[in-house]
Amino acid sequence: MAFRDIAYIAGILITKGIAGEEKQKENVRAYGVTDPVDFNLKQPTQVLDAEQIRALATGGILFYAADQPMTGLYPLSWLGRGRHKTQLAEWWGISSPAEALDTLNWLHHEGHRHDYAEQLRHEPTYWRTEFARNKFVRYSADLNIAAWDYARLVNVARWCYDLNYLSWEQAWPFIEAGTALSRQVYDSWESFANGFLAGRVMWQPENPSHDDMGEVVRTLLKKPDSLWQRYAWRPAAA
Repeated sequence: MAFRDIAYIAGILITKGIAGEEKQKENVRAYGVTDPVDFNLKQPTQVLDAEQIRALATGGILFYAADQPMTGLYPLSWLGRGRHKTQLAEWWGISSPAEALDTLNWLHHEGHRHDYAEQLRHEPTYWRTEFARNKFVRYSADLNIAAWDYARLVNVARWCYDLNYLSWEQAWPFIEAGTALSRQVYDSWESFANGFLAGRVMWQPENPSHDDMGEVVRTLLKKPDSLWQRYAWRPAAA
């Protein structure tokens, strides 16, 4: 292959890479995520106001990691629906409206937070050592990991809506509750994210994806177009 041909192909690949990056930035501005390929973006099933977007952003770590839009709710594609349905059944044991409500009520009222708080009280040295292995978690004596439950309350409610296990009228109160409870405990996206990551470490200390989640948090906290940058932790006072 001639040098000019190699240079030509390289130029095309670079151009495509730049175009791909620009498309990702455009998607982040429009949908809050980089590549929402599992969704039909032509028409939202639920238009969200600013406060509802802020509430969905409470589940932003997992939504961003999975490229699930947060500025509106859109129907899943045929392939996306099958994949999401399988994942929700395998990861959460949810395949019906009754199971959806059982899981959401558990996250709302119990979850992992009470057990993990006891572990932090009784085994602080052990958990301080575990957290020290993760460059994204900041340990303190008053560390609160409730964000791990509250964020997932938002996530699971939205996923159950996406799969038609719940109506929006059923899902929204759980999303609203997860957001309100988070604001009672945390004073910023940063402290909330730290609680989430610490809770995730306690859930599975050896999980190899903790750093990946930490990078998602860094993106949400630092990138100027991210929802966490565009929507303050608390709405501005009227």
